[in-house]
Amino acid sequence: MMTSEGTKTPLFSYMLSFSLLFIMSCESFNETRYLPVFFLLFITAFYYIFFIRKISVSLLYSFGLVLSLVIILGALSSLPVLSYKQNLVNYGLSDFYISIVFKLLVAFFILALCPNNLTLINIIKGVLIVHLSVFYVQAAIVYLTGYYIDLLYPVTGELQRYESLFFLPWIGAVYRPTGLYVEPSTFSSFILWLLSIKILCQKNFCRFDIFVIVSSMLSLSLAAIVYGAMFLLLALLCSGSIKLIKKIQFVLLLLPAPFVFYEIFKARLEALGGSGESLRENLNKLVFSQDPLTLLFGNGLLGLPAEVSDLNSGAELWRLGIAALNDNGLWLFFIIKVGLVGLFILIIIIKK
Repeated sequence: MMTSEGTKTPLFSYMLSFSLLFIMSCESFNETRYLPVFFLLFITAFYYIFFIRKISVSLLYSFGLVLSLVIILGALSSLPVLSYKQNLVNYGLSDFYISIVFKLLVAFFILALCPNNLTLINIIKGVLIVHLSVFYVQAAIVYLTGYYIDLLYPVTGELQRYESLFFLPWIGAVYRPTGLYVEPSTFSSFILWLLSIKILCQKNFCRFDIFVIVSSMLSLSLAAIVYGAMFLLLALLCSGSIKLIKKIQFVLLLLPAPFVFYEIFKARLEALGGSGESLRENLNKLVFSQDPLTLLFGNGLLGLPAEVSDLNSGAELWRLGIAALNDNGLWLFFIIKVGLVGLFILIIIIKK
């Protein structure tokens, strides 16, 4: 595989990076991911030490800086400073450190095995292709046969939430495939997150990126439709690789889309008795009704608002009348954890 610098990326390095990123991206499999990733990390460390034998000083510096920051934030979160609290059930400082250091090591080795951005872009693209392939296979089979392939339940015992509970006259029963995730909003969140990293690396949009965005919207998650539309608008405004005439054709092609998605929105909300919308409103109210100090600095990495700190799943939150904590977007989840100040700092870091 040739990179932009003209050097060759060993296939074994590529496959290791791909495997690490793909398995870790399967968030809904929870702790089940860790055993195969631990095994892959051991192989990667051995391969790196005995075959590659060189390391980027800047990568080491970045890893050390992020690790130090995480240790400091974790320690602060365990103390009664600012608005931080430690109120999560069966999750303390040691659990946080083990989890985050493990994930940082995975990220470190993925980047260490990638000699440049082009390799990383191709790896992310490969992971996205696998996730989208599962999504479209599930969609094709469930619409053709009514049978849904749930790849999560045999491993975790948790059923994927693919039923929409509504019908459309030109389709019939509507399904919301979830790929390798528990629900459509989680699927769309992760593929858009992976896509964001890819776009930051390549500094542009391409046709594949637009295909990924449209795919996320086809999950028919209300949040995915909104954020997908924002991504599409950004793609049209910022893409230098798509000619003007193609952009115009694309806009004309998308003109009926708002009307189609409006009907889907309406049918979905009617099927839920309006609860989908009210759940998200209740989540916003929960976050923005916090006291000013908590709103500014968050609950800390080991805390949540008292009303939801003892709830372990999206189903429990649903029964309480609140959407899952990441249903309204990762920006709101960051506000819950690190507040408006933390979100602002994160945006500055990403822009740089």
